[in-house]
Amino acid sequence: MRELVRVLETYRGRDKVMRLISYVCTLLGGSIQHTRFVQVAQKFFRVSDALSECRVVLRLFDDLAMLSYTLSYGLGKQVLDLSQC
Repeated sequence: MRELVRVLETYRGRDKVMRLISYVCTLLGGSIQHTRFVQVAQKFFRVSDALSECRVVLRLFDDLAMLSYTLSYGLGKQVLDLSQC
C-alpha cells in the first residue's frame, strides 16, 4: 500500500497508473465486446476514453509549469522580459 501511495504522489506515477488502467480497460472491453456482455464492454471503453482525456489535460497543466520554469530560468545571457512585449 505504501508503494502505491508513493507512486501516486508523483506526476509520472499518476500518469503511469492512469495509462495502465486505460490499457487494461481497453483490453477487457475488446475481449468481451463480441459476447453477450456488450454493454459491459462499452463501459470499459468509456472508462478508457475518460482516462485518456484526463491524461491529456494533465499534460496541458504540465506545459504551463514548464513555461513558468523556463521563464524564471532565463534563456542564456539575455533573460526574456515579458514587460517589453
